[in-house]
Amino acid sequence: MFEQSFGSYLLSKKRAPGRLGDLAQAAARDPQFPRDGRPEDVARLLRHHRALPEFHEAMEDAVTEWQMLN
Repeated sequence: MFEQSFGSYLLSKKRAPGRLGDLAQAAARDPQFPRDGRPEDVARLLRHHRALPEFHEAMEDAVTEWQMLN
């Protein structure tokens, strides 16, 4: 079974409502975003950009969803 990277999964959520969609849209615009990255890679980038807590929470929710699919 093919396991989708977390970075790719997050990018697929650009049309999601709320902060998840906002986070995915911002990720798509960021050339440094780890498209093939793990959750840890995305979390590191969020810390680097000093993202709002809401984006960290959206990422944690996305990780939970992603883990259920993989």
